[in-house]
Amino acid sequence: MKVGDLVRMINDPATWLGHGIVLEIDNSLRCDLHRARVRWFDDWDDELVEWVRTRTMEVISESR
Repeated sequence: MKVGDLVRMINDPATWLGHGIVLEIDNSLRCDLHRARVRWFDDWDDELVEWVRTRTMEVISESR
């Protein structure tokens, strides 16, 4: 996963949680706790930009 990738949550088959673009990667934590700052497009939450663990997301389309 890298900046610019289009992502979605892994356990979201109906894509209720939306699609997002990775804005930043935080690798300062332990390997299994890496986070990505994601800008969500069709999320129902009020937070459009949030930090999410990378292992809970999958890449739909890679950036160049």
